[in-house]
Amino acid sequence: MINHNLFEKVKHEYISNSVCMGDLMADMNIGDYSLEDIFDTILALKVWADGDIFYRLLGTNDFSLDNLEKVTINK
Repeated sequence: MINHNLFEKVKHEYISNSVCMGDLMADMNIGDYSLEDIFDTILALKVWADGDIFYRLLGTNDFSLDNLEKVTINK
């Protein structure tokens, strides 16, 4: 479930600053972990537990295979 307060906080920071989402997630912390660490951990756990495969859309809303890049999860 999405934590809407956290979502809005990150969205506000992203809109207010000229920074890419990856850099913002790397700089924002929850406890001892950055949002990027938490995100990567969630992906790795989904791969481990459920065998999920993740893709990144490259610069367009066209979901054809030519515009998708398989994400490698480093454990």
